[in-house]
Amino acid sequence: MTQKSELMKSSITILSFSGIPLKLHWSFFLLIGFLIYFSQFSGFDPTHLGWFSGYVVGLFVCVALHEYGHALTAKHYGLKTKDILITPIAGLARLESLPANPIHELWIALAGPLVNLALAFLFYASSLLLPPFSWLPESMHIIQVSSMADFLKYLGFINLALCILNLIPAFPMDGGRILRAGLTTKLGKEKATKISGTVGFVFAAIFILGGLIFGDVVWIALGFLILFTARVEAQVSWREETLAKYCATDIMRTNFTRLHLGDTYAKPAQLMLQNAEHNFLVFDSLGYPVGVVPQLFIIDAIRNNTLDQLVMERLSSKIFEAASHEKLNDLSKKMDQQGISLILIKKGDLLLGVIDRPAILNILEIERIRL
Repeated sequence: MTQKSELMKSSITILSFSGIPLKLHWSFFLLIGFLIYFSQFSGFDPTHLGWFSGYVVGLFVCVALHEYGHALTAKHYGLKTKDILITPIAGLARLESLPANPIHELWIALAGPLVNLALAFLFYASSLLLPPFSWLPESMHIIQVSSMADFLKYLGFINLALCILNLIPAFPMDGGRILRAGLTTKLGKEKATKISGTVGFVFAAIFILGGLIFGDVVWIALGFLILFTARVEAQVSWREETLAKYCATDIMRTNFTRLHLGDTYAKPAQLMLQNAEHNFLVFDSLGYPVGVVPQLFIIDAIRNNTLDQLVMERLSSKIFEAASHEKLNDLSKKMDQQGISLILIKKGDLLLGVIDRPAILNILEIERIRL
């Protein structure tokens, strides 16, 4: 699966390859604790416990390699991956941005399952070189594995299963992205996402119904996960397609308040409470922009009753600029990735206006009403 929350922060980095950190979510250690308890409860002897532990570690490595398949392919196409997060239920290669080219998206999505397919062949072929030289494992249960040949066969089978599972044409599986990428080349991303989402809903219904019939909670959970993810993907796609229709000059505020270093927080607070503006550009005595007062700073001043504090005493010195022709979807991504509250829109050295988050949210709300 491809695609910063508090969940992301609760993790530890265990290694970094090709500049891409591999992280373990804290809940992964709960799984380890559960497996230790399960092994004791099931009365594993040391040999079986060793094989089973090796299987769990092998599964973790295979999932990590799957995600590195996505990340390294994305790197080949010039896309950066912030990190790879492994949780007890899935892996996630977190790209800094999604590919604009559908062919690139297709290969990035396909890379993970191809890694599993290659590993399946490697493990199974290797198992045939070891005694007892059989096509199938002697034991049909992983906890009863007693030879390296059987161990490798099971790793081959699990990689084949991971490949097939991820090729299901429904989000969040890679197959959903592969289907969308293929459709995008003919229909455009917005329509392709809608069709992929519909296919996902069908598979979700199949999983939920099958889970209810056979009493399998895993199937039911997977079905609801597909339902939720398909909806999220549709919303993200709609947002990107909508913002891509507008340039910076279409929504920038040209008549904006110019704060000065000697102003107090009372001035921007009054304007914000009047819902006139939310983020403010600060100028020095020569008329040059020197910083930004974001909405968060103003809320803190109101909460702490420090509205008499001078703007010069607390402002963000980070000033971000964009050209007048830039698309809103690109500016929105830049804001999200870098925590930007206000962007200066310029044409050469001329300051034309400013754009902040509320302005982008307003245009999305207007487009949503038009639906």
